[in-house]
Amino acid sequence: SLGYMTREQEMAVISRPSTADILNSLTPVLTENEIREMKEQYQKVRVQEDVLGYMMDIVEKTRTESRFVTGVSTRGAIALYKASQAMAALAGRGHEVVLVEREEKRRTALKNKKIPFYEPGLSEAFRAEKIGCTASLREAAEGVQCVLVCVGTPQGENEPDLSQLWEAAEELIFLPADCVIAVKSTVAPGVCTQLEQWLRARGCLCPVAFVPEFLAQGRALEGAKRPDRVVLGLRTERGAAVLRELYAGETIFQMSREEAELTKLCANACLAVRLAFAGELAQCCEAIGADYRKVAAAVGADPRIGREYLEAGTGFGGSCLPKDGTALLWAAGKKGVPLTVLSAALRANERQKELLLEKLHRYYRSAAGLKISLLGLAFKPETDDLRGAPAVECAQALLAEGAELTVWDRAAAEAFVQRFPLVRMAQTPVEALDGAQACLIFTEWREIQMLRPEEFAGRMKVPLILDGRRCFEGTDFADYGVVYETIGKPTASGSKNRL
Repeated sequence: SLGYMTREQEMAVISRPSTADILNSLTPVLTENEIREMKEQYQKVRVQEDVLGYMMDIVEKTRTESRFVTGVSTRGAIALYKASQAMAALAGRGHEVVLVEREEKRRTALKNKKIPFYEPGLSEAFRAEKIGCTASLREAAEGVQCVLVCVGTPQGENEPDLSQLWEAAEELIFLPADCVIAVKSTVAPGVCTQLEQWLRARGCLCPVAFVPEFLAQGRALEGAKRPDRVVLGLRTERGAAVLRELYAGETIFQMSREEAELTKLCANACLAVRLAFAGELAQCCEAIGADYRKVAAAVGADPRIGREYLEAGTGFGGSCLPKDGTALLWAAGKKGVPLTVLSAALRANERQKELLLEKLHRYYRSAAGLKISLLGLAFKPETDDLRGAPAVECAQALLAEGAELTVWDRAAAEAFVQRFPLVRMAQTPVEALDGAQACLIFTEWREIQMLRPEEFAGRMKVPLILDGRRCFEGTDFADYGVVYETIGKPTASGSKNRL
């Protein structure tokens, strides 16, 4: 009981916040056997109001300087992507941060202030801020208040693959009990509780929180610096003070870990459903002979609906929406809840990825021997991410048919060619058009939107444009003899006779 401690003993505990020092400071009050029993009890059961937990809360509230460390797995770039945004944003807030990266090549690049992927503004932020980088969490753990776990959690065959999370957990065991472990990797409900129990069984007393990111690739750094909301998932108040200091000034929603884990999955599921439905509405408008953009503008003017995420095209890609939607279906299915709307949305999105290929086959019975240009390869502009990108699936199908592909993308072309060695990479969008018998557009890069009708007409062998992103709104291609089709708008030029 704290009633038996003098003020000097309390201050000694606060000034020396490690678990060992806390227990040592109690030596005048408790016997050695009593302290040993307290250690054993604390490791076996959840303790919310005992002496150690209370004193750790005092320690958290008295600190003024923070040091934050994030752990990154060696497998996959998504963990580094998420971690680097968080680190740059926290460094910008004045915190001392260290990035843990075990893959030597990426670690060397980071130490040289080079980001091994494309994200606007991130390289400049790394050069401007003081961000350390090391290979081991042990090397960066002295004085640490918070560890951000940003490992990859890809979708497995039936359920999320948590192997990287448990691999990282091995490095968390030695952390001091007053350190907060904040999981940023997207996980299913209950995983953070499992992690905390696993750590407790091995003597680690750190509170485990779930603090998801809600970032949009291409605008991720801005989103990390100025989040529209911060969700803190905690079992108790232990660790809340550190996390609130970390995100001081932001709109914070504090809830249980399971509620926070569901918040992340449900948010992306809502976006997936909205985008998939917008795509189907666009197909409906096109079939009836209406312009979907005009319809969507009027529909989105209703404040109950809004204009965001009503754009339609060749389907959404990336890792987050498809993966998180599938993870939520799995978690709900385990509880007997089918989530039929989300399931239908994910199926509809896969169908939308095939739309440009279907349009192409209305003009050509087969792509065998055709020279085809693909403009835009990443799943969205301002990123180099090819995961789930419609261009990847389309390229696989066209190459299987025997087509000859020339591609261009500002950020993703090199990675695309590494995946498909038979594909030719153009240096500019115009160069990619040379001699093409069809041009398929998957990403609305500004360089593509600046192309002129005469460039298509003059460079292409057969000037056929199939635009999956409506890059040329208001442009009249008919006067240049160019056949132009997009999604969600009736064809205004050319014909659909086979070529």
